[in-house]
Amino acid sequence: MIDSSNSYSGQYSAYLCGYAGCNDRIWQSFTVPASYTKITVTYWWYSDTNKTAKQCLDTFSSHLQNSSGGTVRTLQQSCNTNVTNKWVQESFEVSSNLVAYKGKPVTLLLLGTNALGQPQTSDFFVDAVKVIVQ
Repeated sequence: MIDSSNSYSGQYSAYLCGYAGCNDRIWQSFTVPASYTKITVTYWWYSDTNKTAKQCLDTFSSHLQNSSGGTVRTLQQSCNTNVTNKWVQESFEVSSNLVAYKGKPVTLLLLGTNALGQPQTSDFFVDAVKVIVQ
């Protein structure tokens, strides 16, 4: 999943999918500080596809999850029908979503999927992921 073919900064990025039926996931857990003013999740992502179908078959999404795997907040959901073909920065202010999790672990999950049995695929790259606490 760590790949040198397409990075935003540095030499490597996370490469999700690019093959039929993929269900690629990367994640990082962190403890929400007991006190904070603001928490922001940022990352750069890139997507491309060779699909010709005009329906959502391949997806990239990002989520904050609690320690049981439940979704605290879905940050992003994108399809092969709206690929970027360039690096795009996403930023999500999540302070209010994490109030109940002060002092507790949460996980940032990045997920790529491609439809099973499809000869055409989509690629998703992620780089420079940050959780900024103020």
